[in-house]
Amino acid sequence: LLLGVSKKMIKDWSGKFLSRVYAHEQREERFSRVQIDETMIGKRKNNRGARAREGCFWFLTITEVQRDGSTGRTVWTPVPDRSRATLLKIIEKWVVTNSDRTIVTTDQWRGYSNVPEVLDICHILVNHQKGFANEDGAHTNNAEGVHGVVKRFMKEINGGKYGTPDDIQPLAAFGTFCLGKPDWADRFAAALQILKDYAFTTVEPIPAR
Repeated sequence: LLLGVSKKMIKDWSGKFLSRVYAHEQREERFSRVQIDETMIGKRKNNRGARAREGCFWFLTITEVQRDGSTGRTVWTPVPDRSRATLLKIIEKWVVTNSDRTIVTTDQWRGYSNVPEVLDICHILVNHQKGFANEDGAHTNNAEGVHGVVKRFMKEINGGKYGTPDDIQPLAAFGTFCLGKPDWADRFAAALQILKDYAFTTVEPIPAR
């Protein structure tokens, strides 16, 4: 390699960088306005849309919605199933509970049915059988938009190989981190700030020239 840096070091740095981005995107700050959705990640069978169960994983995503309607952070959490008990435990961790100022928007999946009663928050349901948005304008487009962009991003940089949920989470966090930063200069500047906040040391010393 031109810089005298081994492939092992590059892999080590890449892994550590992704872990810092993941730590930044998954930092435990509760949200008060979110869109929540589930999405499956994995290879498509025969590239025709139907996914085989083997090698595919469900994730629950909690997408922050800013006051101006723009998309904030998205937290990606792998889930073994989409039951009420599983989803509620994750939602309770990430949203401000017992507040009428907390607004959670979801589709009508039955796993969300007890969210307002248990968490004492405002819960808006979007009926996707009637369209992408309710008559009052409520929608889950921010969350679904994140899914599409991040999945394409992961496919491009990882050659369509998704690996395990532990492999997917840092990549999904990096894809989310890049949203709203189309220019690589902006991404690089933001990445430097993350490295400053989440410093790490290398396993191998940089070889002397």
